[in-house]
Amino acid sequence: LANTPPFTGPPEPRREIMDDEIAQLQKQLLAAQMKDVSNRLSHRNCVDLISKIISQGDIKLLHTTTGREYLTHEQLNKEINEVIERDGGRTSMLNIQKNCDVGTEHVQAAVKAIVKGDKHKMLLGSEVITTRYLNAMAEEINEKLQTLGRLDLTHLAQEFDLPLAFLTEQISSNLDTTIKGRLQQTHLFTNAFVHRLRVQIRGALHAATMPTSLKS
Repeated sequence: LANTPPFTGPPEPRREIMDDEIAQLQKQLLAAQMKDVSNRLSHRNCVDLISKIISQGDIKLLHTTTGREYLTHEQLNKEINEVIERDGGRTSMLNIQKNCDVGTEHVQAAVKAIVKGDKHKMLLGSEVITTRYLNAMAEEINEKLQTLGRLDLTHLAQEFDLPLAFLTEQISSNLDTTIKGRLQQTHLFTNAFVHRLRVQIRGALHAATMPTSLKS
């Protein structure tokens, strides 16, 4: 009797039954996964179902122009910002619409909301322009100015494809900071250029022996 193991009670048939049930369910799941689904929803059915959910106001989604995808307003805003950054801080509404693949009216509404909530972005005509782009443009203009000594704003407006008034405003706001020069009407000069011009004029006047026309 001393070697008799202690009595632990009757076996647990319930545990064995549960293990068998789990094994059977796993087999059924595997079999279901291996079968071809004949009653799968068609693309048209999915579109109709999602459209109904949207119309009931349960979810807010945008339909792509290709008709193959839906996206949220948050995702559209993210993609618009990615396009703007990828294009160097300046891009057009048309380019955004092509890259985001949604209707023009959705792009316009989203861009206006983005610009309104971001002080570093502005809407100029049909383009979105960021302060990043404007800062880079000011640096480029200053490099040209220091090299040439003089710039015509009319030519610059054509080069950057910007309205002359807008370009003049941007240059004025960057004078003595990024752009080292002087603005006079539609011309931009460096201080060195102005100094050389004064020296030339002074020399010409000293050498004049008779009244001289300013045109000459």
